[in-house]
Amino acid sequence: MPRDLEAAAQAIEAFLRALDLPIADDPELKGTGMRVAKAFAEELLEGYAMDPAAILSNETRAQTRDPVILGPVEATLICPHHLLPAQGKITLGYLPNERVVGLGALAKLAHARSRRLVLQEALGEQLASDLIEHLGARAAACYIDLEHACVVSRSSRAHGARAKTFTYRGERDDDFREAFFAAIGSREG
Repeated sequence: MPRDLEAAAQAIEAFLRALDLPIADDPELKGTGMRVAKAFAEELLEGYAMDPAAILSNETRAQTRDPVILGPVEATLICPHHLLPAQGKITLGYLPNERVVGLGALAKLAHARSRRLVLQEALGEQLASDLIEHLGARAAACYIDLEHACVVSRSSRAHGARAKTFTYRGERDDDFREAFFAAIGSREG
């Protein structure tokens, strides 16, 4: 996807000027437009350049039909409503069918999907669906625990509030669900 960092930087500077901030007089604001543009393009939204199907295409030699669970994986996403970050952890699990991928692929998938403009609820659905669609998992689960800057730093100021979502896709398997919840519970205390 072609990016125009200069145009993005100019837009950030126009935004700051529109808020009547002294960007010409404050040395700390000099270069802020380009720093923000690069942070979004090269880091915060880098997931758009990553293909979930490709990430899940490299299977391992391991053969199992038992649950595979990884987490918690540190994650940062950007809220599409306020363009503010949410930070926390993602736990992913799946019940293999024919294929198994390395644990690093699961971490990379979490990174690819979270480094986008995405709501937490949609992120869980996307991750679980990727495991079903691209890996062929019989079942997939995703637990996300994030602190949203748009909740803790804006008018509601719900300091310390965490959003926790759980998504499950695929065939119903009580043993897998139990193993997944046990893995989460052991970390939650």
